[in-house]
Parts: sequence; C-alpha cells; structure tokens
Amino acid sequence: MTTVSKLLPTMFGALAVALALFPRSGQAAPVTAEFEKDVRPVLAQHCTKCHGEKKQAGKLALHELDGSLTSEKTRETWARVAEKLWLGEMPPED
Repeated sequence: MTTVSKLLPTMFGALAVALALFPRSGQAAPVTAEFEKDVRPVLAQHCTKCHGEKKQAGKLALHELDGSLTSEKTRETWARVAEKLWLGEMPPED
C-alpha cells in the first residue's frame, strides 16, 4: 500500500467531519490546527503540483483551500475533492 493510499482515509475522514460539522451558511468556521497539521501537508505533497498556484489541472486549485468551509465555492471544491478520492480517481499513481 502506497503512502498516499494510507493517507486517503485520514484526508477523507477529515473532509467528511468538516462537511458534517461546519456551518453551511456564510458563517465563518475556524480553521483547525488539525487541518494545518494533517491535511495541508498531504495537499502540498500529493495535490498542489497539478492543482496549485502555477497549474490548475481540471480547473482545480487546492493551494488556497482551508478547512473553514465558509463559502459555497469552498464547500463545492471540497466535495469535488472528496468525490475524486472516494472514486479512486485521485491521486494518480506516482
């Protein structure tokens, strides 16, 4: 099992919890230390090469995302990420 495969349950779990717990209105939700410690490094290592500031494959930029889910656009992006992870479409094999 690759390192990415081992980390996917953690990332997906964090996203699922965030989607379930944070407000769906325009209210701000705090960016948690867990996001910065557990999710951001995985995004940096496995996602932002193709979905970052310089390149946005599939018109998806993940370098600016956080765990706050304060906007509809952010929630939709995280839902798209979760779907791709769940379906095994991302990340690609190294």
